Amino acid sequence: MNYKQLDDGKISVFISLIINKLHEYITNYCRKKIENMKCKRIVFYTLLLIVFLFKTNNQLFGQEKINIKVGVGMPELLNFGVSYQLNQIQIGAGVGFVPFVQDEKINSFFGDIHFHFGGFSKLSNRRSWYGRVGVNYFQDDTEYILYKYLYLNTQVGRDFNITKRMGIAAGAGFMYRLNYEEVENKPSSGWNISINYSALPSFEVRLFYRIGGQL
Repeated sequence: MNYKQLDDGKISVFISLIINKLHEYITNYCRKKIENMKCKRIVFYTLLLIVFLFKTNNQLFGQEKINIKVGVGMPELLNFGVSYQLNQIQIGAGVGFVPFVQDEKINSFFGDIHFHFGGFSKLSNRRSWYGRVGVNYFQDDTEYILYKYLYLNTQVGRDFNITKRMGIAAGAGFMYRLNYEEVENKPSSGWNISINYSALPSFEVRLFYRIGGQL
């Protein structure tokens, strides 16, 4: 398959569908907390920015690339993601989880945007340094309580290119809690521990592989 011949219209529709689904999911989540207008405003403007940047960069499809990513991070956990690169901007989404945990399910769902702004590499036209902004839904389903968190994640990081198509991205920053909810699965007579801080450190270390487009 020649990835350089991918139909731009189909890719545009696919990315728009991901953004719309993410917007629908997060909006429905926030709607449960009618009084939490801050949550709604931040999510709305973040997604609006993503849509705007995607639409205004359609003319740059000559440099598009699909990026496949696997890695670890907080709040993404052990994660897998896909992003679409438009010149120096990446728009992506992914899922994460914690494996090998008994009687507990910890999952993460996220959408983000990377702005590459500084540094150069002989192996890629993409700038090495980046800023990252994203929205993350994190849930911890225990035997007694289901904990739900919604975070705004901000980071600064750097790409370390290994080859023209493969590299490692590492970043760090802070995640800000937009919403928090507890749902009781069943009564408990013991202690329940939750992460109840408005801001926490965040990080990512991910291996990426670029498919298609100009290198």
